[in-house]
Amino acid sequence: EEVFLQLRGEDAYAYQGNNGAVTSVQFSPFHRNLFLLSGTDGTVKLFHLLEKSPIRCWEPTPPPGTSGVSGTFSPISAASFSPIRPLVFAATSSDGFVYLYDLGANPLSPVASLECPLLPPVSAEDAAKEAARGASVSTKHKPVAHKKASGGDAAHNRVTVTGLAFNPKQRGLIAACDYLGRVHIWKLSWKLSNIKADEQSTLDAIASIYSS
Repeated sequence: EEVFLQLRGEDAYAYQGNNGAVTSVQFSPFHRNLFLLSGTDGTVKLFHLLEKSPIRCWEPTPPPGTSGVSGTFSPISAASFSPIRPLVFAATSSDGFVYLYDLGANPLSPVASLECPLLPPVSAEDAAKEAARGASVSTKHKPVAHKKASGGDAAHNRVTVTGLAFNPKQRGLIAACDYLGRVHIWKLSWKLSNIKADEQSTLDAIASIYSS
């Protein structure tokens, strides 16, 4: 499939798209010619405006050692650039993960993966209240409504992630929403939240290869 982009007052440009529906597209806040594309084919692609084919392509999978099936691709529901780090972006998947990429640290694989649980954690206070009432409650998770309609990977306690957003005002915060109508918020590490001295020049170098 092809993706078409039409600039104001100019002809439309066609780009190599996905083998399935496109779920999100976003321009880089740090370079006017770069944009991300995600799709149901399980890929995230980086495009340059002057190139029909993607200049980079990623296929996120659950990391080894997690409760997922490593090497199994799932539809990508959204992808977004960090508003703070030029080389950082995130992608959400129907497998219940938010994948974080740092092209300066690892241009091929995610540097972090965040899980969206189907069953949210139970606080110690709530567990104590339930115990006082004589209820049998797990100290780790509590049930949620409409569990059977969660999508995602119920066998591994994860729910489909449907969207994400970096906080543009408070660096280090990222939010994701899920199939059950919930919002998950995480605080990212210092490395993922603070720009490096040579980061912009590295992004410019990636883009300049395709600008001539």
